[in-house]
Amino acid sequence: CYDPNPGPTTPEPTHSLTTQNPTKAPTIPEPTTSPTTKPTDFPTTKPTPNPTNEFSVLLLQDIGNNGSPSELFPLGQCQGDCDRDAECQAGLFCLLRANFEVVPGCAGGDFDQSTDYCFQRPVNYLWRTGNNGSPDSAYPMNACDGDCDRDADCAGDLNCFQRDGSEPVPGCDGGGGSIGEDYCYDPNPGPTTPEP
Repeated sequence: CYDPNPGPTTPEPTHSLTTQNPTKAPTIPEPTTSPTTKPTDFPTTKPTPNPTNEFSVLLLQDIGNNGSPSELFPLGQCQGDCDRDAECQAGLFCLLRANFEVVPGCAGGDFDQSTDYCFQRPVNYLWRTGNNGSPDSAYPMNACDGDCDRDADCAGDLNCFQRDGSEPVPGCDGGGGSIGEDYCYDPNPGPTTPEP
């Protein structure tokens, strides 16, 4: 059997796996200057090797007490148990705690009522730097420093904010400071810039 009127035949396609004129370098697309509108199909699975974190918080560590073991003193940030500023590294202060006070810049200690830790004093944090004119190096006091007794104890145009209890001191933070202690503050703060 055969077809006496055969129609046109379709040629079989040819598949070539070789490029007739290959380039010498791979083709790399140019980066775009605007973001894409659809998410990446295959995001990377590895995290950034050295991510930055401006708001890093250290965990509290109770590693020594009363200067022992001596090789651990002076203590670093968020380390305890300190008894005075001299037991902390330069630029750090010893936060004396009695009732679960939060240690600025540190995390943990939720079950630790009274261990004292070295910390870096945040700007505008209430802090007792002197009392009754002593030590001389504490006077005149800066904003949020205490315990002042009169405006003359405070630097520049700062005033001494007199307290009977733990009233908030304008422009200062820090859990109220010590009850009845007075702190220097700026009675005429400049305008604040709103957050973007």
